[in-house]
Amino acid sequence: MENPNQTTLNKNNFPKLLHSLVDQVEIYSSKNIKSGFRATGIYPFNPREVMKRVPEYQEDVASYEIDNELLDYLKHSKEKTSSKKGRKNVV
Repeated sequence: MENPNQTTLNKNNFPKLLHSLVDQVEIYSSKNIKSGFRATGIYPFNPREVMKRVPEYQEDVASYEIDNELLDYLKHSKEKTSSKKGRKNVV
């Protein structure tokens, strides 16, 4: 980019900039690819590295408690409505 304060990128300039970035980073170099596989534990296989990258599962306890409270409320409201007796029809 000619102007460092420029906030937009012309789509005609993007391919040229991407190519220069790839050259600078050497993204396709064998050293970079090997270190990527090593860091992720894929090769050589390292289960600890793989598991470090798997997000931990956290059960949403608050949501579970709200669900139970709602079920209790609905059960009690159903009991109240079902205990009402209808009018007797007198002929």
